[in-house]
Amino acid sequence: MNNEPQMGMIRLVVRADCTPDCLRRAGELVRQIPVVARVRTDEPSRQLEILFCRPAPGLLREIHLALKAAATELLAGKSC
Repeated sequence: MNNEPQMGMIRLVVRADCTPDCLRRAGELVRQIPVVARVRTDEPSRQLEILFCRPAPGLLREIHLALKAAATELLAGKSC
């Protein structure tokens, strides 16, 4: 039996009005989710690439909350 964890990947494109700071902060917050193994941000194409360990129940909700938190944090200090 293979003891290596099953991995999955999600690639998200964020809204056009998302600033590079907002994208970087979102990546930092998504990295803190326990099942997330790696996050890559691509600022020119406004993408987050998320590598995670399966099973990952509730992962999409946690990613959504991280994106909202990044936008809220940056809106509180400056425009996002």
